[in-house]
Amino acid sequence: MKKWGILLLVGLAVSMYCCTLFLDDYQSVTIKGYEVTYPSFLSETDRLSENADLQLQDVQGDIYAVLRISHWDSLRSNKPEEDLNDYFEFYLDNIYKELEGPIISGPDSLFTNGFEGIEGQLSGSYKGNQLHHRITLLQDSTYLFQFLQWAPDPIWENKKEELSVMIDSLHASIKPENSN
Repeated sequence: MKKWGILLLVGLAVSMYCCTLFLDDYQSVTIKGYEVTYPSFLSETDRLSENADLQLQDVQGDIYAVLRISHWDSLRSNKPEEDLNDYFEFYLDNIYKELEGPIISGPDSLFTNGFEGIEGQLSGSYKGNQLHHRITLLQDSTYLFQFLQWAPDPIWENKKEELSVMIDSLHASIKPENSN
């Protein structure tokens, strides 16, 4: 019986150590009351977009992520008829025209805590490199969340699950009490 107890304690210690390793592999930041968790191989930068609320890249400069949180009132003051699909098409068109041989996947509808979203992916060649882009837009009654991620295709395939944590954490952070 003692043997099983010792094995159980060792197993519990190993499990706790593994959980600690996982948590150390991610960092979180709060922007306008919303939490985004991102892999620790990314670090914050200010080189990607002057209008972004969060800009991330890896040390090698191969993986990028940009988050912009825009107030719907501000967006609708310029273009009152535009909706989530219009903004998705705007991003898609701007990336599409820069790529050679673009391939589009999606868009797919997303529903998060009762709020609507849309996500699509786009691959193609840019200056001789095969790139993969993910465009994710989410909305609540106050904000439009615009999340863009991109990386070379082979790197994307190896890191896409870790990069999904960013979208998942933002999804979880959008709660009905954050909307007006």
